[in-house]
Amino acid sequence: MTQTSFDGLIACSSAQSIGLHLAARLRVPLLPVRVRPYPDGELSIQTSPDVKGKRVILVGTFYRPVHSNFFEFALIADALVRTGVKEIVGVVPYMAYARQDRVDQPGKPLSMAVMANLLQRDCISEIFTVELHNPNSVNLFDIPLQNLSAKWAVSEYIRETLLPGMHKPVLLSPDEGRAAWVGEIGESLEVQTAHMIKRRLSEREVEIDCDVDLNDRDVIFLDDMIATGGSMARGVAIAKERGADDVHCVAVHGVFAEHAETRLITAGAHSIAVSTSIPSGFATIDLTSSLADALA
Repeated sequence: MTQTSFDGLIACSSAQSIGLHLAARLRVPLLPVRVRPYPDGELSIQTSPDVKGKRVILVGTFYRPVHSNFFEFALIADALVRTGVKEIVGVVPYMAYARQDRVDQPGKPLSMAVMANLLQRDCISEIFTVELHNPNSVNLFDIPLQNLSAKWAVSEYIRETLLPGMHKPVLLSPDEGRAAWVGEIGESLEVQTAHMIKRRLSEREVEIDCDVDLNDRDVIFLDDMIATGGSMARGVAIAKERGADDVHCVAVHGVFAEHAETRLITAGAHSIAVSTSIPSGFATIDLTSSLADALA
């Protein structure tokens, strides 16, 4: 268990499980909050007056429905401020809009900067998130944004769950951009790493190739996110075409849009595992320890 100076933790509707585990790990009380929808879809929020003068952790994760989950977080933060909370530390395991971190065409917003501005509220002194798509996005925040790595949690999952019994395992990165991250995990596990060569044809189409020998080997496909699963599914299919035995898909954030899990299984994935940053039936990589250590 980890001891902290926080007086309590509030978990948004989007983060009930991870909030409960984090509160237990930090040995702080889970504070009550009532979230009730009105018939027109607006939210009614009620926090406890007992938070006055206290240091509170507010946990919320911004997966689908993104805007509803984000706005609930913002409303609870506002309620806490108006109740007289001393300080709020935000924990956002999955940060929405992290992939929209630049303006790539005229007329588009810098969406990640808008998200940063909306999160920078009175009494929110710091925010902790996990594996931003672009680490440089921290520069869009005026308050401290701690971008935590999930490498340790991912490594432990692979070591304990996947590696035992595997035949000539190789960790495979989907492209050169994630090769260094996968390489660090491979080094800690003493497992060979490689990367696929990806060329994006359009917003939804990619061409992928691989120049490593995967024949008669077990492959662990690693990425920071499974969104629609298109790139990873194509990578799984190519690995199978190149003679790979079992192909396991591992990622930090499991968005699973447009039935991504079905797409991966159809492509030949033997297993799928993601972290608890977004709740799902595949969320088996626990981030509690990493978050608790950072907050201590």
